[in-house]
Amino acid sequence: MKLSPKKLGDKIKFAGMTKTTVAERAGTSPTMISKYLKGEHNPRPHRLADLAKALRVSVADLCDLPADDDFSTVERLVLETLESLSDERAGKIIATEIKRLAAQFVDHDNPLCETLCDLLAAGAKAQAKHH
Repeated sequence: MKLSPKKLGDKIKFAGMTKTTVAERAGTSPTMISKYLKGEHNPRPHRLADLAKALRVSVADLCDLPADDDFSTVERLVLETLESLSDERAGKIIATEIKRLAAQFVDHDNPLCETLCDLLAAGAKAQAKHH
């Protein structure tokens, strides 16, 4: 996913932050923030997520997303990010997300549905540990 230097600059201004503050919150250096703003360097997926978190925006808010390919672009970012994490960390994230998503579609008054959510999350976590 490609960072938009203009969008990054706009979000930094809107947040009323300096490059140094953003760098500290995102775990990088002011020099790298300058390189991002000049378009000289594109951050790795995890750093892009750190920048978005530091600015309290979504990753999509910082990137140039093609209008006709939003879902697959975001999907690719998720996969790239998961690949950069340890199997255990990726498993925890996947398990948490599965449980969160499944909870939106279950009947919370039905204990079987709650158990299904827990089993799905546990299965995802176990699967990630084996890869």
